[in-house]
This record gives sequence, structure tokens and C-alpha cells, in this order.
Amino acid sequence: MSASMPRIETGLRHVVDGHDGFFVDLWGTLHDGHDPLPGAAECLQALRRFGPVCLLSNSHRRREVEVQRLETMGFSTGDYDGLVTAGEVCRERLKGDLPPGCGNRFFFVGLEENASLFDDLDVVRADAIDEADFVLIGDPENDKQNVEAYEPLLRAALERALVVVCPNPDRWSFWGTQRRVKPGAIADHYEAMGGQALWYGKPCANTFEAGMDALTTRPTKVMVIGDGISNDMAGARDAGMDACFVAGGREAPGLGIAAGEAPDPTALKRLFAEEDVNPLATVALFVF
Repeated sequence: MSASMPRIETGLRHVVDGHDGFFVDLWGTLHDGHDPLPGAAECLQALRRFGPVCLLSNSHRRREVEVQRLETMGFSTGDYDGLVTAGEVCRERLKGDLPPGCGNRFFFVGLEENASLFDDLDVVRADAIDEADFVLIGDPENDKQNVEAYEPLLRAALERALVVVCPNPDRWSFWGTQRRVKPGAIADHYEAMGGQALWYGKPCANTFEAGMDALTTRPTKVMVIGDGISNDMAGARDAGMDACFVAGGREAPGLGIAAGEAPDPTALKRLFAEEDVNPLATVALFVF
């Protein structure tokens, strides 16, 4: 890794030259879960003058759900060229990724609203773990915001050597000011116990491949833009793509900054070193 201080810019206009395609994160980059972030819509329009834009989300929901969510915030499908969710990638690749001979009965763990991900697929929901062939993980229930709460169920899955399917690799996220456990933390814990997990979403290669497939014009030099170190930045590194880090998103509290504030270069360098990433540049917000 480079020992130099991170490059911090005021906007993406300083780093887009030479790139002909862009993968852009949603939550923390385009919006805060409720409203567009300042300058985000204008930035999308500016980027599309250089090449196509595919939005990449670690949401374990269907693509249409995220399209509709963006529409309620004022974004239209004309603002981007493709949209890929981890959930959609999971649906499309599940059959080929499950172990040979695996049955089609799954046990669901998490918030009930997430169980619909497998609707219309050739799979059947099992009522008990001992009737299942694999396990699907959704967002943890509100009263189970720690992975230890799922350990008895994970041990039962491990005893039967069941594969755990994780359609959202995030370990945590913020809902407002509250830090929440995400499906990735449960799948991570299962692997630490000795189990096998199938992962979908950033930083996994399957999602970056799906992003390329979603564009009718295939770019030759893509820049990944997002506020996640372990997903956006690490995924770009593994895919051999350039990256631009948005510091005012999920990592802002750890960097001690508010949205729109530039991070301290020393703190930023330390954060990058911890995850072994080296983005081309950092911006405070997704602005051009």
C-alpha cells in the first residue's frame, strides 16, 4: 500500500477524466434513506456525460423496490443506466451456486418482510430448520440486534451442514443515529463457526459482474463511487477498478466529521490501511 496521504478533492470533476463508466452506491452516497443528498442528482447527470452509470446496492430487496424508492426521492430511471441489487443477484445465481444435490427447501431467518425475496422461485419455505436444505438470512429482528441471539439456530444449521445464503453482505448500517446489525454479520458468524455461506452484493465479484452486464454499453475503465470501505472500496480493489470514497456517509462518525466536511487526512489514511484499500481520491459528498 502507498504510504502517501490520501488525495482529497472537492468534487468528482477532479477525478473522472479517463473513466468511461461508473458504479455508484445508493444509501449514504445518493441518499440518506429518506431524501436525496445535496448535489446527488446533478452529479449523476454530470457523470453520464462521461459514460454510463450503474447503481449498485447491497439491498437484499428486488430491483423494482429500489427503483420505486428512488422515484419517491425524486430520482427517475432516466438519471442512470442500470440498477443492480444484491437481492436480485442472489435470485439470479442461487440455483447455480447451491451445492450439487441441494434440495429446494429453505428456512428463513430475520424480519418477515424480507422473506419475499424468493417469491416466484422454484423453492419452498420450510417451517423448521430440521426440514430445510439451506438457510436464507434477512435483516435481524428488532429485538435480536446481536449475532449471539442467532447462535442456537446457526448451530442447528451447522449440525446439518446447511449452506447459509446471505443476500446482503453488510455487517452493520445506521438507521438514523442507531447502528443496526445486518445479514452479513450473521453469515460471518456462521463461517467463523465452521459453516458455509453464499455471499451476494459488494464486495463480491458476482455483483460487479452483474453491474457490467446491466449496461448496454460496456465500459473499459470503471470508477466505483461509494461510502463503504469494506464493500465499495474493497470491491473496487478486488475487481481491479479505480474508486472514489465518499467520506460523508457511513464512515463519517468514525472519522469525526459531519456530512459535507472534509476528513482529516491522517484519520483517513489509518482507515484505508485497516481495510487495505487505496482509493484514487476522496470527496466529502457525492457532488460533481
